Amino acid sequence: MSDKKNKLELWVTEQLLPIDSKARPTRGSGCGNEIGDNSNKYLYIECKEKHTKSNIIMERSVWYHHLNGLPICTEKLPIYVTENKEREKFVTMSASDFFTMFKDYINLKEKQ
Repeated sequence: MSDKKNKLELWVTEQLLPIDSKARPTRGSGCGNEIGDNSNKYLYIECKEKHTKSNIIMERSVWYHHLNGLPICTEKLPIYVTENKEREKFVTMSASDFFTMFKDYINLKEKQ
């Protein structure tokens, strides 16, 4: 992988590889022909390292820029992954997407 890939993008890829063997950082980190910072079959991911402050702040303009770049019809969920200066990582997503995903998860667990 390229030296230009940031550590957060590489970490996200490592987390996804067990469920998607083709997961990888996108070429140009979302600046090329690919959407977001990671190519995989389940999520559209925007990664931001925020090492200047210990607080995690989701930049609304970055979130909406990410959403506006998505295909109109997709089943992939958009998420925003951030890392603070303490190297703690957080995932932000819309509440409606979270609760839909969580309900699906609970329904699966109850069927087992």
